[in-house]
Amino acid sequence: MVDSKVDYVRLEEDESILLEKPKHYYQADLDGFLRRVYEYYRGKGFSCIVLSRIFNLLTFLWVAVFLVIVLEFINYGDLLNNPFTLHIPTNPLVWLLIAGITIFELWQAVTLLLDIRGLLEIKSFYHNELGISESQLQTILWSEGVKKIIEVPSLCTTKEKLTPLDIAHRIMRKENYMIALMNKDVLTLQLPLPRFNHYRLITKTLEWSLNYTIFSHAFSGSSIRYEVIQAKDDPLQRRRVINALRRQFRVLGFVGLLLSPFILMYLFVFFILKYGEELRNRPNSLSLRQWSRLARWKFREFNELPHYFQDRLNRAYSPATDYINQFISYILVIVARFISFICGSIVVAIFALGFFEDDLFQSEIFGRSILWYLGVSGAVLALCRAVIPDDHTVFQPELYLQQAYQYTHYKPKSWRKRAHTPEVRQEFEELFEYRIVGFSRSLLRCDNSCAVVVLVAALC
Repeated sequence: MVDSKVDYVRLEEDESILLEKPKHYYQADLDGFLRRVYEYYRGKGFSCIVLSRIFNLLTFLWVAVFLVIVLEFINYGDLLNNPFTLHIPTNPLVWLLIAGITIFELWQAVTLLLDIRGLLEIKSFYHNELGISESQLQTILWSEGVKKIIEVPSLCTTKEKLTPLDIAHRIMRKENYMIALMNKDVLTLQLPLPRFNHYRLITKTLEWSLNYTIFSHAFSGSSIRYEVIQAKDDPLQRRRVINALRRQFRVLGFVGLLLSPFILMYLFVFFILKYGEELRNRPNSLSLRQWSRLARWKFREFNELPHYFQDRLNRAYSPATDYINQFISYILVIVARFISFICGSIVVAIFALGFFEDDLFQSEIFGRSILWYLGVSGAVLALCRAVIPDDHTVFQPELYLQQAYQYTHYKPKSWRKRAHTPEVRQEFEELFEYRIVGFSRSLLRCDNSCAVVVLVAALC
């Protein structure tokens, strides 16, 4: 492994000097510097990155404040009165939660302010050393930026000139270890529960837990700790490393279980605020699919930068959807056709009567407004139509699976010439899940407490 402790970034104190004259960048942590250069490219420049982080802070603040007000400050007994009053909570836990939200927001704001200098340094690097302006950064290809990076003098002192592969490897050093762990099935990712031990679970929180525990324990900066390397040949040192890692998992599991109720409420409110309008206008969006977190690691290739990988997944989305749509539950289709006919007739009848009777939409049936029946019927109709296949569908799953493979580069031997079987479809659906399934896993705290419990159980 290349030791990256040989460079140092010498930056002027004055921001105006940073943006005026080019200089040589001697990097003490070349891996970290190149990752910051790459993240700056993905963030599309200084203004976009800062604005994005500010609005992320405001989004969290809005959801948290909205949740606290709805749960504790509104006096629901006065909702029928006009105006209703706000109730000042006396529960100390509520004020403790408010204090925690305030501290978190202040901490994030201070972190952003401290990071601004580092962003200005990267902006100076792009402007002075690479000759790339903020406007050019919006459309330039990463490959063009890499050609300029490898021409920067004295960027790396371990070799005369970096190559594009060197840059990708340094940016992806830690991610490459995670890819290896997933591809070699070192992490089973299975729930240690009866009837669920065949289901492989990986979520964002699990990824964060692995990064925080394994890599913070194994790496010092961008290099593997000496004691971890020593553990390969020293059984006593190996035991020490294992015990230390086990303690980290247990602490993280305890903290995760304490925070999971608050994260549950936050995620629920965030989902309602973000997708509520979409679900009301397009109920069939519940049937949309996405690549699971497991698929994102199974399909990932070594030294493949995230934006290239995302492009590959986007190209695979259409053939993957076509493959899943090949498998039809004909009983469900028959039921859906009948229900869609009933709901469609209700919608047509309401609009037809409303054309002749202006006050129809103000009337009620069985205590419910006509608009309520119209909304429910329209939503059910949209869901049913999402289930009913096109009449011109041709059954050719092998073709669509092969098309998806061209972009995912993932096709186990057990799938060959068996694309039409329920077993292959089930395995593929584990990688290409419904979007609502991913959220439900998070909402039911599989994304936090269960994931952490899996880690703890795996090491106990």
